[in-house]
Amino acid sequence: SRSVIMTGLPQHQNGMYGLHHTVHHFNSFDKVKSLPYLLNASRIRTGIIGKKHVGPDYVYPYEFAYTEETESLLQLGRNITRMKDLVRLFLQTQDDRPFFLYIGFHDPHRCGLT
Repeated sequence: SRSVIMTGLPQHQNGMYGLHHTVHHFNSFDKVKSLPYLLNASRIRTGIIGKKHVGPDYVYPYEFAYTEETESLLQLGRNITRMKDLVRLFLQTQDDRPFFLYIGFHDPHRCGLT
């Protein structure tokens, strides 16, 4: 559903037929124009903190990105203090452009990570 939200297209049109992470490795089609892609093209600053689970990166090009691809999911998607600090870092960046910041909490899912 993240790929649908971020592209406005159902999975059979955006190419994300399954899970992106670990062994599944599904990706959106190369020519899909995602929300962060369109916002960047319109000079709107983009950021993502927490759970991402979509790809490839060039289809979903966030300027500011702290996700399971850069840090432990336990220290990002579940640690709200760490997430708050990253939100503060994003908001304190000297940039007058409008912005879009996507926050992906992992807490709706069971913790299968140790």
